[in-house]
Amino acid sequence: MLTIITPFYARQRDDYLYERMRRFVAQEPLVEGIHRLIVDFGSPQHVVDDLAAYCQAADIRLLSLGRRGEPFSAGACRNHGAQVASTEFIAFQDVDLTAPPSVYQRLARSLRLASPNFNHLECLPCLYLTPAGTLEYESMEPEAAKARFQEYFAEGDVERIQMYAPATSAIVLRRSFYLSMGGMRQEFFGHGYEDFELMNRLAWKARRFIRSHDYYSHDYKYGALEYRGYRSFFSLFGRQNMASGMFFCHLYHPTPALPGYAKRNAANRMLFERFVKALDTDLELPPALCDGASTQRTLALSGRNTIPMKSIRMAIAHLGNVVYMEPGDFADAQTFVSYVRENRFNRVLFLTPYGNEQRLALYHACKADGIPFLVFDRGALPGSWFFDPCGFNADSASYAPPKWNFPLSAEAKEAAERYIDALVSSEETLEENGDRIGAENLRAKYNLHGKKVLFVPMQRPGDSVIRHFAGHAESVENFCFVLSQLSLRLPPDWRVVVKRHPLETTMPPVPGAIELAPATHVYDALSACDAVLTVNSGVGLLSLLFGKPTYNFGSAFYCHAGLSTQVCGLEDIVNRVVELRAPSQEHVLRFVHYLTDVFYSFADTQCRKVNEGGATRNVAVNLDFTELRLPGQTPRTFLWRTEPARKNSPVYDFYREYIARMGKPVATPTKVAASKSATTRAPIKAAVPDVQKAGPASNVPAARRMPGTTARKLSKLIRDPRRFFVDAVRNRVG
Repeated sequence: MLTIITPFYARQRDDYLYERMRRFVAQEPLVEGIHRLIVDFGSPQHVVDDLAAYCQAADIRLLSLGRRGEPFSAGACRNHGAQVASTEFIAFQDVDLTAPPSVYQRLARSLRLASPNFNHLECLPCLYLTPAGTLEYESMEPEAAKARFQEYFAEGDVERIQMYAPATSAIVLRRSFYLSMGGMRQEFFGHGYEDFELMNRLAWKARRFIRSHDYYSHDYKYGALEYRGYRSFFSLFGRQNMASGMFFCHLYHPTPALPGYAKRNAANRMLFERFVKALDTDLELPPALCDGASTQRTLALSGRNTIPMKSIRMAIAHLGNVVYMEPGDFADAQTFVSYVRENRFNRVLFLTPYGNEQRLALYHACKADGIPFLVFDRGALPGSWFFDPCGFNADSASYAPPKWNFPLSAEAKEAAERYIDALVSSEETLEENGDRIGAENLRAKYNLHGKKVLFVPMQRPGDSVIRHFAGHAESVENFCFVLSQLSLRLPPDWRVVVKRHPLETTMPPVPGAIELAPATHVYDALSACDAVLTVNSGVGLLSLLFGKPTYNFGSAFYCHAGLSTQVCGLEDIVNRVVELRAPSQEHVLRFVHYLTDVFYSFADTQCRKVNEGGATRNVAVNLDFTELRLPGQTPRTFLWRTEPARKNSPVYDFYREYIARMGKPVATPTKVAASKSATTRAPIKAAVPDVQKAGPASNVPAARRMPGTTARKLSKLIRDPRRFFVDAVRNRVG
């Protein structure tokens, strides 16, 4: 169920961390369903040997990164631990954090009942104890100590509690979520802001709470009563756990005087600010972490930091150990084959193998040498993507009739019918289209009433399927020439209607044809037409779902008996089009069932338009998979939280006064006497102490910094959380 990962590094045996780890291994509870994993960064071998003996005695797993001499990175330890863990959930706990068995038991119970959402995220809050508080805590039985210090917190005890942090590095989430989001960035060194940067990414994707105002501000600490700054936002992920009694206590230790600490902390702060803003503006995320617990190895023929590889981050987490190489890294196909064999890769991952000649040569080498591969690209249905182990588009055996042409159960047939009905009545398409106006309005707009319409969706001249599978069409330009001849050869009641590809700004002229406005919705054109002719566009598949006779000039993956018909010349087109032979409804249902329930993966996709060589391209930058189908693996369905808790939810009650003031006019300042110059006094901002910088001598803990009413509410929240939320709802309704 859960693996708790603890990073560790000690320079020698007299390092205080050495004793803390001995205590941690010997005393921190182990409960059913929770496993512990300690990751040593690079301690001296004698320390590692000692730690190994302690862990073996306590039945705790230990891993060593062996990075002695390098600057310590807790993030590297956490990432490695997450990669090798085998449980559904992971959490992080430093050696200074402690809790009694009841906290771990409550955590295990909560995870058994946890939200099924893939992007579920929560924090375990922490009470930072003073030296006196630490001595008292360690002198007591753990359960009694937890209860006592929870009471001290509610009373605002400053002698024993140094500070309260509702959000810490002690996060709890699904392992696959952590891996897909890239884990902790390795650009940070020393202490400071790396936890905040990770939390920013995870909280952004978790969509659990409304984001706070002035989000980039560092000025608002955990004790601030205004819902402003990133810390206030992060705090909501832990406040409910504090109210339920699920928290850690941090045992005091002196802060080591590290050379260059202030300089490194300032540099980390700048990194944090840059990464947070890059996520907001460009959806910029680090590459996904691969699954180190898997015995499978995948060679990805692309850079790790490329947009396509980042976009499939959820899939990367399920492809085993992934190694990234560019096609240009190999001198020739034989060098590539030798590399794959020698390194015992289980598969090669291609992105559109026909994209360039180097990639295509390696793709053909895989086929010739029997090397397993996956081809990733976008499918022809809205939101669809595929990982094809047999090829790409028309050259793939994945679309052969034996894969899909068999009788369907009543349930499968009904599901396929529902899918088709939903699609043809929607506006969801692969590329951006204008609003739908309906088939009748489209016919009226272009004077098509009483006419038979042959709809021709145009394709991009440089597309891989045009360059490699155009067949008799040869090219878009030649296809347009054929269309101009076709308009002269069809019976007089026929009209050829063409639509430019949404991402193209021009197209070759087609004399005699009617050109639809670029914003015309393709579904209106499909509804209004009598037949569809294409080279091999994915619109041809949609045409089948609309029940239209469909003809393809080139090679198309949907060209099979009962579906689309391939034509090979002008005479062939004329003869076949006028027949108006509709596709087999049964075959269409079988093919749709196969695509939607067996072959395609589906994802909510975020795209960005980019210009390359004067052409516009829609690039997928983020795929939130709802269904992920990887060959040889059980299909995965992902549920997502998509909306945050509403503003009137009790989870925001710590900031209720501030939220209640939002949108209300500011009181007009009192006018001064006419004989004096009128001045407007700037509003006074209450000073909020920096709880993160509070040291051992601080005597202003979080609980006591608050006004009396707030302190009483907080005390009530700790004593009786159920009554607190019931009263909060009653007061708001009242």
